[in-house]
Amino acid sequence: MILCTLENLLQSQQQWLRPQVSAWLRTLAADIAEGRHELGSDYTNVETPTLRVCHEALLEAHRRYIDIHIPLDSAETIGWAPTAALGGIAAQGYDAEHDIAFYTDAPHTYINVRPGQCAVFFPEDAHAPNIGTPAPHRKVCVKIAVKDAD
Repeated sequence: MILCTLENLLQSQQQWLRPQVSAWLRTLAADIAEGRHELGSDYTNVETPTLRVCHEALLEAHRRYIDIHIPLDSAETIGWAPTAALGGIAAQGYDAEHDIAFYTDAPHTYINVRPGQCAVFFPEDAHAPNIGTPAPHRKVCVKIAVKDAD
C-alpha cells in the first residue's frame, strides 16, 4: 500500500504505472466526466459513491488489478489489512468476473486520503474504501492490470 500525493506518484515513474495511465492522470481535473475511461488494458472509474460509516465498509481485494484511489472533492478514510493476515473470504467467495473478494475481518489500520493525494492498493492489500460522514463523495479509482486471476 502506498499513500502519497498524486504529483509524487507521477514523478516516481513506477514500472507498473503505464505511460497511458500516467498521461491521463496528469490531465485529471475535478470536473472530469463520470463513468469508465478505457486506457488500454487499464481503466478508470470516475464515480460519486456515498461515504459510509466505518462498520458498514467491508474489506475488499482484487487479484488482477492494482487500485489507485484518488478523492476529488473531499477526504475519505480507507481501511487496510494484508490479505495474508485475514481469516478468509466472505461467504460469496471470489467473484472472478468483477475481480473482487470481500472479507469479514476488520481493517488493521485506517488512512485518511485527501484531495491531491492517492492511495495505491496492490493485490495483497485488502482495503475498505469510502468511509466518512455519509454524503456523496467524488473520486477516481484507477485499475492497473497486473495478471490473470488465479
